Amino acid sequence: MLIAKGKVENMKRKTRTKKLILCSLFSSLIAIGAFIKVPIPVVPFTLQFLFTNLAGLLLGRKLGSASVGLYVILGLVGLPIFTGGGGIGYILQPTFGYLRGLILYCFILAVPGDILICFVSSILAKRLYPIIKGEV
Repeated sequence: MLIAKGKVENMKRKTRTKKLILCSLFSSLIAIGAFIKVPIPVVPFTLQFLFTNLAGLLLGRKLGSASVGLYVILGLVGLPIFTGGGGIGYILQPTFGYLRGLILYCFILAVPGDILICFVSSILAKRLYPIIKGEV
């Protein structure tokens, strides 16, 4: 019984580590995407929005929002990862509302993403199970 309990705790630790790594990976992708600009007149368009969407769709509600929240917190601490710099004074910038809204947007976007992922995975499981089992 103790061996099985140790294996379960080890698996929980591995999944927790995996979640932390994915969350930090998407935070860094969002930070990198803030500096990759698509030249459109009038409004600057960055790939930050793309990586925010991917975080919400691939990581889910909690982890996607956590990765965007980590990005915002790191920028407010003073790392120059926002498009216009960083620091606590960035709260007074007009684009900070956009950054704050990204966290909520990522949370809302993940709901249809979770449904879609469950739907696709169930279809794939039904189709691939006979192939894996060798019935085809």
